[in-house]
Amino acid sequence: MFAQNKDFKLRIRNAKQVVAICNEKQPYLLGDDMDNILILEDTTILVNLDGNIEIIEKESVLLEDETYNNINIITDINAENYCIVPGLIDTHTHPVWSGDRVNEFSLKLAGASYMEIHEKGGGIGSTVNATKESSEEELLELFKKRI
Repeated sequence: MFAQNKDFKLRIRNAKQVVAICNEKQPYLLGDDMDNILILEDTTILVNLDGNIEIIEKESVLLEDETYNNINIITDINAENYCIVPGLIDTHTHPVWSGDRVNEFSLKLAGASYMEIHEKGGGIGSTVNATKESSEEELLELFKKRI
C-alpha cells in the first residue's frame, strides 16, 4: 500500500471515532445525502505533504500492511479516546452592520430554535433591518470601531 519511506506531514492515530461526511470521495453532499455520514472507529488519518488527507483507515488494517512501518511521519498525534469531526465552519465576517443580537443568547440557552427566535423578531433579520435603518455615517463609525 505504501511506497518505501513515503513521507506524511501528519498522522492522527487511534481516534476513537472519525466522522466522514463525504465517504465516497464526493466533493460535497446535498439534500438527503447529508444524512448519510460515516462514523469510523479506532481510525487513523494520514495527511500528505501537500496537506491533503490521503488515507482514513482503521489502525488495525494499516498495521497489517508491512509497508506501513516504512513511512515517515513529521507530526504524530495519538488521538486515543478522542473523536475527530470535520470543521464545518464558514469563516467569514461582516464588518459593517448595525444592531445586535445579545437578547437571543438567553433564548438559545432556554432551548429556542432559530425559527422560534426569528418569529420573535430576532435572528439575522433583526440586524439586517437595523443596518438598513442606519445612516452611512453611523455604519462608517461602527465599522471604524471594529477594524
